[in-house]
Amino acid sequence: MPRWSETLKSRLKLLSGKAGSLQGQVYACLPLEHLEAFELETVKPPRVVSASVDPSYQAPLPVTTLSATQLETYAECPSKYLYRRFKLNQVPMPMSDFALHLGQAVHLTLETLFSSRDGASLDSTTLRSAFEESLKKTLPQHSHQENLLLFFKKAFEKMVPRILELEKSLQALFGARATVAVEKEFKIEVDGLSIVGKIDRVDRLPNDSLLVLDYKTGTVDFTPDHLAQGYNFQALLYWLGAEQS
Repeated sequence: MPRWSETLKSRLKLLSGKAGSLQGQVYACLPLEHLEAFELETVKPPRVVSASVDPSYQAPLPVTTLSATQLETYAECPSKYLYRRFKLNQVPMPMSDFALHLGQAVHLTLETLFSSRDGASLDSTTLRSAFEESLKKTLPQHSHQENLLLFFKKAFEKMVPRILELEKSLQALFGARATVAVEKEFKIEVDGLSIVGKIDRVDRLPNDSLLVLDYKTGTVDFTPDHLAQGYNFQALLYWLGAEQS
């Protein structure tokens, strides 16, 4: 009686003969001692070849212009930039989110005042009157809602002393100034890409240099160190924009 291993060898030889499409290779889960008459071949995993990347390659962009805010958003998180730029997560905004409308009204107020006079002539009465007119332009659809308008006026009332204080500080630091531009748009060309922005105000100083001002109605954490460390795109780009414009 043939041994079990001999019977198994016979069956394997039969399989090997019929495995022409497999180039004579048969794969089986057997102990090694049962395969002493067969040539064993170790199956090696395929070699992974890493694709080479051209260091000069530039991915195509679906846009041709970028602002400082968009650059900062992309530097923080590319996905965040994608969602904001293309409004992938946009939902209707309720009027309770008043910060945007307040900022627009304050910017329009200062734009109107400084386009026709210098900072030394500002006073609280002039600021309040100009703000009320700005509200009518930025919120025309809500001009009949007295309670809502009162809410904005109260918020601006807290800003009035701060605005006057800052203008006095600028006067003490730089002396007499002349406003030469408000809401000044600029464009900087870099490698075929346009960096765009809008400067709130530009004052000319007695030494003929320019003072670039950007109004902020929210929280401001900017420090000069941000420039040295490259954290603030806006200040750097507005400086370049003022020079070119």
